[in-house]
Amino acid sequence: MRFALVFVAASGLLAAPFPSLAKSMSDGRYLRAERCLAYSALSQLQGEGAPDVSLLTEIVGKEKKGRMAPVPQVAKQEAEDIKRAGARANDAAEIERLRAKQTETCAGLVPVKP
Repeated sequence: MRFALVFVAASGLLAAPFPSLAKSMSDGRYLRAERCLAYSALSQLQGEGAPDVSLLTEIVGKEKKGRMAPVPQVAKQEAEDIKRAGARANDAAEIERLRAKQTETCAGLVPVKP
């Protein structure tokens, strides 16, 4: 029992200096984070009540490195699709639909503003 406890403690200490050994986002969560950032970049969804994505931006930047194909290409394509949807959103109903998608996509990834 003691050996197991020492092993677990040591493995945690050993993993700290080696980021490649640290747990990273799954591809699905990474893609969702990229979609959240894409929605947050839309001018119609910025301003009061918009989620603070600064920490998520930093995390995604680090997670992007070493990501295996085709994940970065899928993220880029989804971001472009969201940008096009934003460009087509020219009335309140369409903007509200985008805001709902942003809220759904960003849930659990960014802090919710009260």
